[in-house]
Amino acid sequence: HKMAVHSFLLLSFVVLSDLLRLAFALEEAKYNGKLRLIGDIDKAGRIEIYYNGTWGTICDDSWDLKDATVACRQLGYPVAIRKSTGAEFGRGTGQIWLDNIECTGDEKTLVECSHRGWGVNSCDHSKDAGIVCNSTLNDISVRLAGGNGSDFVGRVEISYGGEWGTICDNRWSLSDNAVICTMLGYKAPTKMPTVGAIAEGTGKIWLSDIDCIGSENHIQECHHGAWGEIKCNHSEDVAVICEADTRNITLRLVGGSNANEGRLEMMYNDHWGTICNDLWNNKSADVACKQLKFNYALRSTTEFGPGSGTVWLDNVGCSGSESSLLDCNHGSLGVDTCEHSKDIGIICKIYEEGDIRLVGKSSQAVGRVEIYHKKEWGTVCSNGWDRNDSMVVCRQLGYMYALKYADARRSDDYVDGTGKIWLDDLNCKGNEDRLVDCDRSKWAENTCYHDQDVGVYCSNEPPVISNIRLTGSHNTYEGCVEILYGDIWGSVCNSDWDFSDAEVVCKQLGYHYTVAAVTADKIFDCGLSGPVWLADIHCSGNENALKDCERCPVGTKDCPHANDAGVICSATPYDMPVRLVGGEGAWEGRVEVQIRGEWGTVCDDGW
Repeated sequence: HKMAVHSFLLLSFVVLSDLLRLAFALEEAKYNGKLRLIGDIDKAGRIEIYYNGTWGTICDDSWDLKDATVACRQLGYPVAIRKSTGAEFGRGTGQIWLDNIECTGDEKTLVECSHRGWGVNSCDHSKDAGIVCNSTLNDISVRLAGGNGSDFVGRVEISYGGEWGTICDNRWSLSDNAVICTMLGYKAPTKMPTVGAIAEGTGKIWLSDIDCIGSENHIQECHHGAWGEIKCNHSEDVAVICEADTRNITLRLVGGSNANEGRLEMMYNDHWGTICNDLWNNKSADVACKQLKFNYALRSTTEFGPGSGTVWLDNVGCSGSESSLLDCNHGSLGVDTCEHSKDIGIICKIYEEGDIRLVGKSSQAVGRVEIYHKKEWGTVCSNGWDRNDSMVVCRQLGYMYALKYADARRSDDYVDGTGKIWLDDLNCKGNEDRLVDCDRSKWAENTCYHDQDVGVYCSNEPPVISNIRLTGSHNTYEGCVEILYGDIWGSVCNSDWDFSDAEVVCKQLGYHYTVAAVTADKIFDCGLSGPVWLADIHCSGNENALKDCERCPVGTKDCPHANDAGVICSATPYDMPVRLVGGEGAWEGRVEVQIRGEWGTVCDDGW
């Protein structure tokens, strides 16, 4: 009877193990064919595909714009700007899953296209394929060239994937002209230019066979041939004559307490209107301030209230070198989906001794601290830098709170400085109005390098821990732990990280069971940017949220991203497989456990 029971239990264990393996295999199979982009540029990067539990790259043999279009569409972008070959976005590692992909362009996913088969290729990672996708039509710009000094007459050129090219005149009509002129802010034309009156272009010919109704707001909304697949020459380049020069716009600031601040308004066609804050950044604000005869923008805001009338501009994106907002990328004039609650306002400045600014890639509230001295901008060294110093910086810039003071260098917005390092050894009390009022070194007296430049996060909202998420895994129940502090996501350090801490995270995310507390970077694809918000966490396991546990103050502990904390949660009870290995019999040996399909050992600390 005992032998029968033993046999039954053994058989049950074997069957259960097989069922668990099958369940894991089916779960993994659901994600086969999933895509991701690897790179430092938004909407662009090396294309990687998931198969059989592993991410791998795609070889660029036969890789073309149709393949890139299907990949972009699968990733949620409407169109591919261009393909990328030769590992332009860096070489991958590990598997090269697909080669010789041939899509028609109509497929929903890349695996529906013809290819050689999974893992079948003769490539190395120097041939890793990539893509550059478009998320909005506003990424595609037009301009007029060759008009002999006239802004509203010229050869039509279109920017696609960052490269300017021309349009072939096959099937071109006044309706097509009207769309181009509308995009540029001009009235619809009443005549076509004389053939040969405008000089031919050079380089790419991007589009042909365009067929517009005339009421479209963007040339991309018209029927047209495939991008770059043109059988024309530059003697067939399209040119237009738009009606009247309407590019002489006027800007003003309304609703501020001083002449240098207020809601930004623009006069167009003799009517004042506002500008929407969609895609607006500090470079756009700088262009507006310079157009208003100031030196630069201190910051952008919606605090000056809603305006009225037409919202003239939306999706404005400037490089910073333009002389007018209309020279920047923007949506069609007067055509938008923006409410007046999103009207942008700006605070402009004339450079003065001791002025400061934050320099970053996008946000005006995050970046490297720079100070103006002797008509030259320079950085500040981080020696002795603390929260009081950051509070003075943010106050001088018009913000109420210093979100983080330990190390803004980890932010994606941060870029290294150049030139002078003006100040070091700041020792502010925290109540000063300007950074130059604090105790500090003399100007330019320091032994610092630019890798010691200090940066800060500022905010007008009181910083609180408001949310939590898991990243770096295709499974929602596991990943790198990140918390939202203020409006910035950051990671959690694994110093003293244990099962009780993981239990609180899983509970907060709605999971009833916890499998493991892990060092995230060893298992998940966490990335290596952003702040580390929390460290030295000590939860009892009974807390409802991670913020309620004993811990260091937010942002005060330096911790490398290699030590980011992670968790594995479960919605159902999890029976962890256990085995004994290396003993003389089944009853003894080294203890090993299986997590995520992989066997590993158990450390003897506390055993």
